[in-house]
Amino acid sequence: MDIKKYEALVLSVELGSFSKAADKLHITQSGLTHMMNSLEKEIGFSVLSRNFNGVQLTPKGEKFYEHIKLLIGASEKLNNKIAYIKESSRKTITIGSYTSISIAWVLPIIQEFNKEYPDINVEIRGGTIEQNYAWVKEGLVDFAFASNQYDSETEWIRLNDDPLVAVIPRAQDDGSECFDIKLFEGEKVIMPCFGFDMDIKRELEKYGIHPVFRPTAVDDEVILKMVEAGLGISILSDLVIKNKNYDFVAKHIDPPIARELGIVLKAYDGLRDFEKIFIEYAKKYTEKL
Repeated sequence: MDIKKYEALVLSVELGSFSKAADKLHITQSGLTHMMNSLEKEIGFSVLSRNFNGVQLTPKGEKFYEHIKLLIGASEKLNNKIAYIKESSRKTITIGSYTSISIAWVLPIIQEFNKEYPDINVEIRGGTIEQNYAWVKEGLVDFAFASNQYDSETEWIRLNDDPLVAVIPRAQDDGSECFDIKLFEGEKVIMPCFGFDMDIKRELEKYGIHPVFRPTAVDDEVILKMVEAGLGISILSDLVIKNKNYDFVAKHIDPPIARELGIVLKAYDGLRDFEKIFIEYAKKYTEKL
């Protein structure tokens, strides 16, 4: 069944003329005549009559004309649905992130964004520092929320700083308000893995502080449990320890050190308009923190 033949039939009836319908369809009148002859041959009876009054439905044609219009309407709805699904699939933002940033920032940003743009799907891909930067470069994500690694192959949009804090067992708490950064010198410090130690080491190096790092292959939750158990102290970010119920003491470091968080991307000018809008939502959300 060629739906275009039925659309041409309806147009011919509505305009009452093959020549007018042909002009509207941008085809020749002979081409339209051939199309109608082919349709009548397919269905087995004459649908249209041609006389000095123009084009009119035959009695048999009148019996199924309304069904033809219903068919065309259903076809239009189907095509619109197909186009919507295709467009929706194209309107997907794929974001790289860390777990801590996803929970604290990305999820609430998506909630606000989708209130205004509900048809745009946002997918989060969680990974390490190295993975997020690699995904951006390889085009596997549109952009990533990450800490600044001062990478020359990517562009950087700063959002906010995430303070680094000293995490110590409660039994070792001396009651001081802050943790003197000099106390890390020579101290055994349980370090996070997946590349997150790079931010910490870079900040300590600015002050010439060299702890005895105890590398781990566990996530932040396990590190907090290790500190709680009195197995050592650690340095983690404020986002990581936020709303954690373990029995530890977290203190801001004096002088303050932080990891710079933002959005890493291949090229801002290459982003789609709705991706740029999402980044604006991210800026507005994080500037209030």
